[in-house]
Amino acid sequence: MSGSGAAATVSAGVTHRSAIRRWFVLAPALAGILLCAIGGALVTPTSDGGLPAYLCVLIGGWAVAFSAVNALSGWEERWQWAGHIALTAGAFALAVSITPLIQEAATLPEPWGRALAVVALGIPPAAGWIVITLVGRISARIDRAASHRAAAVVSPQWSGLDGRPEVTVSASLFTMRALTALVVGTIIAGGVLAVALLIVAERWVLRLPPLMLVVVLGALVAMPLSAALHVVVNRRRRPVTIRWRTGAVEIDTGERWTVPFSSGTAGAAASRAGRPGGLRAADE
Repeated sequence: MSGSGAAATVSAGVTHRSAIRRWFVLAPALAGILLCAIGGALVTPTSDGGLPAYLCVLIGGWAVAFSAVNALSGWEERWQWAGHIALTAGAFALAVSITPLIQEAATLPEPWGRALAVVALGIPPAAGWIVITLVGRISARIDRAASHRAAAVVSPQWSGLDGRPEVTVSASLFTMRALTALVVGTIIAGGVLAVALLIVAERWVLRLPPLMLVVVLGALVAMPLSAALHVVVNRRRRPVTIRWRTGAVEIDTGERWTVPFSSGTAGAAASRAGRPGGLRAADE
């Protein structure tokens, strides 16, 4: 294929993807606006539109949010993150203010008051979709980072003779005291941050439904703590070599330990200065 033909093929592919992207942005946006307008039009001075109006604004609100999130896909990745966070902040602000908005809309002259109050019911599904997709974006980013870390971790390497094998793995080394302190400290930090968030943002948090509150605490407290915990654990990662010897297993972490065993036991269970029970230094 000539250079001009390849360039034309690539250009056609980019144009096709752009057309598909525009379709998934414009179509749901127009459909959502139309459904919200239908839901508002079903409201009359003697009726609030009933279930049809309610379903129209619910689906319409979700469709508008679906369109807004899809529109981000045409941006650079860093701007996608910035745009999605800005959308989430706006959706959160609208969601916690929906009751005053509905009350304010109801005071407008007819036929706008009752109609706008019904249309405002499309805000919760729109906000929920934006928040859920942001959580999905964060989760996908964490999964990609975990995959990259896993690819960088040295796979187990077997060596030695058949009767005296040894294997080298990558492991994070903690004493039982340090591991306990890390876990308990993380739990306490999470509790303190959650309580502080509830106190500082009481005005808005108490208006959230329980499921949305769980999502907010997960995004603002649990996920940052989980990321910090991963950083701490990965910084303690180093190669560890395990060697099988006659009547014992040697563990080499830069300092060599020996775990004696017999046919009736797999090891001892005492401890000395954070050292697993039954372990003794190889030079002891």
